[in-house]
Amino acid sequence: RVQGILIGDRETIGLLELADDIHWVRDWRRYATADAAPGGTPVRGDGLEAGGSPVHSKSLTASYFPGALRSPENRARTVSPEAAAAAVRAGLRRGDSE
Repeated sequence: RVQGILIGDRETIGLLELADDIHWVRDWRRYATADAAPGGTPVRGDGLEAGGSPVHSKSLTASYFPGALRSPENRARTVSPEAAAAAVRAGLRRGDSE
């Protein structure tokens, strides 16, 4: 099993590809600390006033860009990260062949 730590409010597609589980940590550098929330528990999505991050979800990419992440359901219709990187380096666009 591979686990990853995601600090902040951005997903990393490469980390999602490699890790079985992602442990999300809100952006502690820009927002209130956990002890600012009632009871000292971290709050997600309630904004700075409540001591939480303004990010409402740890799945922003999946919410706003459906199909952008590879999953068991769409793996056959997508290319591997290595193939995508090779296509970018070659300057290929969708529908082009090598």
